[in-house]
Amino acid sequence: MEPANTSLRSALCSNDEFDAMVEQLRDVGLEATRDKVDIGYSARRAVFASVGAEIVRRHVGTVMTRRPLEIGQRAEQELLRDLVDAALGLWEYNLIQKIGAGTSSNIQVLGTEKIIIEHVSGKRSAVKSVFGSVKEMQEWVRRIARTFGSGESFDRAQPSVDLYLPPGVRFNAAFEENYGCVVSLRFTNFDIQSLKSLVQLGSLSLDEAAFLRACVLSRQNVVISGATNSGKTTLMRSMLAETPPFETIVTIEDSQELELNKFVGPEVAVFQMLEQQANIDGHGAVSSSFLFRSSLRMRPDRTVVGESRGPVVLEFLQAINSGQDGAMTTLHATGPQAMVTRMVRCADGEASHEAVVADIRTGLDFVVQVDRNEVTGKRYLTGIYQVDPTHEPEPRVRFTDIFSGDGSAPSRFVTNPVGSAARKLKAVGWEQPLAAVQPVMRSV
Repeated sequence: MEPANTSLRSALCSNDEFDAMVEQLRDVGLEATRDKVDIGYSARRAVFASVGAEIVRRHVGTVMTRRPLEIGQRAEQELLRDLVDAALGLWEYNLIQKIGAGTSSNIQVLGTEKIIIEHVSGKRSAVKSVFGSVKEMQEWVRRIARTFGSGESFDRAQPSVDLYLPPGVRFNAAFEENYGCVVSLRFTNFDIQSLKSLVQLGSLSLDEAAFLRACVLSRQNVVISGATNSGKTTLMRSMLAETPPFETIVTIEDSQELELNKFVGPEVAVFQMLEQQANIDGHGAVSSSFLFRSSLRMRPDRTVVGESRGPVVLEFLQAINSGQDGAMTTLHATGPQAMVTRMVRCADGEASHEAVVADIRTGLDFVVQVDRNEVTGKRYLTGIYQVDPTHEPEPRVRFTDIFSGDGSAPSRFVTNPVGSAARKLKAVGWEQPLAAVQPVMRSV
């Protein structure tokens, strides 16, 4: 992502040395300009050039003591130019990250007006935008797309950009009528690495964590359901961190969010497959449905779909009805009943309502529902529901509450699972919690 090492510059520094100087210039330059949002690009570049000149001077001095060289002024000027280009190219992005560093889960940039920061605690605050004009902001989005994307354009003909930025940032930009341009950044919390982490945060009870771990070990097919920003991906990542050694997981995502290789044990193989949008010529698109079909030929132990929507829902249901155990996905829905409705809609005429319901009833084992308390910002598991395997005659899905809650605290154990799911859970050592209440049956 940095400029290529040119022949003149190569006499002064290696690529690693250049990268280190860029990071130093970014940090110092950012600190020097963070309170000078209105100074404009030229003045900002002058500040970075002044700081960069000192960094180059020190580096050249170090190089000369190691190996005396005939270094011309042109080589130093080229190194300084490349340093400033690399450090300043994403200045606004670095500043936005620094504004919310360590405390934010989401940031929204509303044109030239303001930046709204949603903190991990659930509270929100606002600061002045770092952009002086909408045109400047739109050009910044194009730089982001060129740097981290595959040449996506950003204009009225293609008015949105959706990217994954390291380290763990979901970036979305769109043209908008009130602010001209809006950008949303969602930060992945990689500090949450396991079910134990969620217990420590108060998002799960020990009983819930033990049950979810047993679901992974016993290879249950699970859908994690919830609203946007409710913690679906975090919970799925934490569950899959319990994957036994020497298994192979294939993940299918529209953007790289799971990053399971950072969380599973070293003996677990993770193959990451990413959906791809068409390029500016309209070619090269790769759909989640295509990736799912391809993944099955890789004979994975588990297939994981980051988010099910559209035709991939049918691929997922067909797979879990064809002997694919331990599969997992997330889906935007407010409860198990809404999940069924959403899956039927995703079929979009490719399969009948009855066929989708039948696949859910015979292939899916559990639905895990998560929610976020809007007041406290806390995320909770609000219920675990078993797809009732005994209710065959009617063309609908019935769910039994295994754990149930109201979203103000972790849910409580209600009743034991039944059928083959219960036998598999028992086989991996799961034991019923002490307290239980009368089971609740829901149907769709």
